[in-house]
Amino acid sequence: MPRKQVTEIRSINDLLSLFTVRADATPGERLAEFLNFAADQLPHMFVDKRIAAKVACALKRAPSEDSDYVRRKLSSATVSARRILEQQYGRDLYTDRVEGLRATVDCSDTAYTTRRMKEKRVASSINSLKRTDNLIDVSKLRGDIRKEVIQARRGYAALESFKDIVPLLPPKKGKEE
Repeated sequence: MPRKQVTEIRSINDLLSLFTVRADATPGERLAEFLNFAADQLPHMFVDKRIAAKVACALKRAPSEDSDYVRRKLSSATVSARRILEQQYGRDLYTDRVEGLRATVDCSDTAYTTRRMKEKRVASSINSLKRTDNLIDVSKLRGDIRKEVIQARRGYAALESFKDIVPLLPPKKGKEE
């Protein structure tokens, strides 16, 4: 919870000094509240994983990068924080391996960040499914699995139209698709 309103917030450390960590809240709730506060005060600013772990676990100091707080406990807190951000604050959780994590600021930010990332995952999964499906000879299948594969192949048209809308990154050099 924010302690007071200050107009001169310039960094995440300034936010930490203004934010009161609720001891009675779960780690996910604490993290969601802090990320929501950060999105309001410092839009598009990433929160370092160590700072996020400090808030989520209600620690006095930021833990080291390779500590259990950052590697395991923060991971489970982000799962519930994502749900809380969506349900209570109308935001999504955007993570970056290098920069850290942040709550999305508004609907256009969500569209540009997390939605695009999830679209690319779907398009990549469609390509992977097609490669796997090309290994299957339907004439050699029997029973329910044969019907399932045939029905799935009929649905590829819809999947392909979605994949055409979502551009994928070019394949890595030296690898064939």
